[in-house]
Amino acid sequence: MEFLRQAKVVRFRSHHNKYLLAADDEVSVWQHRDGTVKNARWTVELISQNSNTLRLKSCFGKYLTALSTPCLLGIKSKKVLQTLPRTLDSIVEWEPVSVTKGYKVKLKTANGQYLRASGCSLPPWKDSISHDNPNWRKPGSPMEIDLTSPKQNSPSDKEKN
Repeated sequence: MEFLRQAKVVRFRSHHNKYLLAADDEVSVWQHRDGTVKNARWTVELISQNSNTLRLKSCFGKYLTALSTPCLLGIKSKKVLQTLPRTLDSIVEWEPVSVTKGYKVKLKTANGQYLRASGCSLPPWKDSISHDNPNWRKPGSPMEIDLTSPKQNSPSDKEKN
């Protein structure tokens, strides 16, 4: 996932050809076909240089967060929201898992669940985003990553090269 180390801002496009968006309510996340809006841009924060985990910050300054709360009563999928937690712990950490060559990844939570973009066209699941256990479903939805803004090399990075 070296390309994510070079990314400053990215967009995630699901296999439904819809982008992961931070909702204007500054809490919800959902998917939409228009990837040109600012809500589709996620800032990449590397947790450490040696780790493959990262945080994703919305245009509202909140983190993509995997909660343990069910999306709907009786449904195993869990909520994904944008939050600003007191401590930046594992609920805001995502591990990109390569699916194919190129920029397709699945985003995995610290507890092994995968980000999932709903393909259902009926409410209340329409355009929803959740995370769930790969044991009872296909493990996550692959997301295509668009690098919208590469990181600028610092002077110390140039000296290393």
